[in-house]
Amino acid sequence: MDHIKVDNEDLAQNEIDIFRLFSIFWSYKLHIVGITAFFSLISLVAILFLPVKFTSSALLAPVDSNNFTNRIAAGYGGLAGLAGIDLGDQSISKTDLAIEILQSRSFFINIMEERSLLPALFATKGWNEEKDLLIYRENLYDPESDSWLNNKPFIKEMNEEWNKDILSISKDNKTNFITIKIRHYSPTFAYQLLNWVLEDLDAEVRNRDMASSTKAIEYLQQELKDTDTNELKTLFYSLIQEQTNKRMLAKTNPQYVFNIIDPPFVPEEKSDPKSFLIFISVSILGFFASLMFVLFINILRNRNRT
Repeated sequence: MDHIKVDNEDLAQNEIDIFRLFSIFWSYKLHIVGITAFFSLISLVAILFLPVKFTSSALLAPVDSNNFTNRIAAGYGGLAGLAGIDLGDQSISKTDLAIEILQSRSFFINIMEERSLLPALFATKGWNEEKDLLIYRENLYDPESDSWLNNKPFIKEMNEEWNKDILSISKDNKTNFITIKIRHYSPTFAYQLLNWVLEDLDAEVRNRDMASSTKAIEYLQQELKDTDTNELKTLFYSLIQEQTNKRMLAKTNPQYVFNIIDPPFVPEEKSDPKSFLIFISVSILGFFASLMFVLFINILRNRNRT
């Protein structure tokens, strides 16, 4: 009985504390509303000064052609090992390789230099919608003379910004579909850049496979001449056929790495800043900050009274 009585007293005390806390907040309601409104106003002002950016995206489906190679590896893997031939790791798909290339430093340097993209990506501060022209930072780059006024950023810094703020890659593990996005001040430039990225990535993987297939065929043909074992000859013929098919696909397939399901587009709506999210987040922060402020003021007043 005494235990039940104590529990009831604690419950009543908690209800009193909650009621007292609510009454404190209610007595300072104007302060709470004012502080919350102040934070909301700050968020609106900040949104006006944040740079507007647009995002163009493309949905891609992988084009993998490892089935024939997998059958060779399964049927002749042991024999190839005895002959000193490495059939390679077939668990690494062309899609995974393409994604790693796309995020690599070498691909970044190549596309920046071949397309002359550095100023448009790392020396701009906005976009003139009426003229559809990029706005450059006056103290960093002069578009008329096509020259950097100060030392341009290091490659390492630009590569990090490229992979962090400009290029975005996501993969759906269920469907293996790939989504690639480019974010920039200009919607037309974001669209054009994404097209260039897809073109150059396809060409990079295509050229690598053609070069490796050519070398592999030359090596296998020489090994075929030097062997008298029928089993090894069968293996070499199969490998040569596989490499020939690979080179043929690289030459003839217009979409070698990815099938483009949804091509790049010129975005009509901005992707940044996310105005509503910023406004709601800052307003909620302001509301809780006002509650903390009211509690702090109330504690100080109680101490002064005592």
